[in-house]
Amino acid sequence: MTFQENPIRQNPIVSNEELNTIYEQMVFKSNETNLNPYDTYIEECKRNNLTQMDSQEERVKEKHHIIPLFDQGADVPENIIRLTIKEHVIAHWLRWKVLNKVGDYRAFLFRIGDTEQAYALRQQSIREARERDRISGSGFFDSSFQSEMGARGGLIGGNRNTPAQFNARQTVGLTYGRGTGINNQSETLRQFVSNVSIWAYSATAATAGKRGADRSDEQFFLVLPKEGFIDITRVLDGFVNTKIRSPSSMHKLVYCERNQMYGWRIVKTLTRSEVREGVQEFISTNPTAILQYEEEFMLGEDLE
Repeated sequence: MTFQENPIRQNPIVSNEELNTIYEQMVFKSNETNLNPYDTYIEECKRNNLTQMDSQEERVKEKHHIIPLFDQGADVPENIIRLTIKEHVIAHWLRWKVLNKVGDYRAFLFRIGDTEQAYALRQQSIREARERDRISGSGFFDSSFQSEMGARGGLIGGNRNTPAQFNARQTVGLTYGRGTGINNQSETLRQFVSNVSIWAYSATAATAGKRGADRSDEQFFLVLPKEGFIDITRVLDGFVNTKIRSPSSMHKLVYCERNQMYGWRIVKTLTRSEVREGVQEFISTNPTAILQYEEEFMLGEDLE
């Protein structure tokens, strides 16, 4: 695999020239460290974290596994370093350059368009959703909802887990549970959830609650293949910290019966073999868009 011009953005978070310059610097420094250029870069980032805490603390930091999880790295403190988004992108590119691991190239490819702006948008969406819930008294701030959740434990609370409680849970689960819902999905839904999907969300349209509402504030999200459609709606809820009131009604989007619901619309679907090209095409035709996605996307070797 050869890295050429960045296929995703005209103005990426780090340019090809900067990447090549950093690589040359790490190659030079590796002669002193007796480490490869990637490990040399990681050690340099560790030093920077210690010497630049005053300025770094205010910047967005992400958890980076020095040996990635897709390469059997452990999720333990000694294998984790906090990096800025730009450092994170550079780290995966350097590791791919040194070790030629396709997972690192994929991580680089799909993070190159992510910036501090994307992180700020996610945080802003969460704050706005919580404020809407507080004002409207919905979601977590809904007293009736809290009472209902509390009452579900019955008169005997805690984790007593008697045989009667276990049998009751089994009966409810088998009758109304997740497995039943998945098995009852139509072939159209099965096909949809087995693909990667790109979604757009507009808080303005969600608030307006009507067709034809302004969607100039759209944010874009990529969802990985799931077992059931309910899993997709849960991922969407997590992206913008909202609660889709009727997940089953979102089926109308899949069946093209509605163009948008609860602020959401489907932009496109991609089979596993189409993902890389499809994402590149999407961003090349939407140069100002920031495509956000599930963290597991970087680890999905089956998407190669």
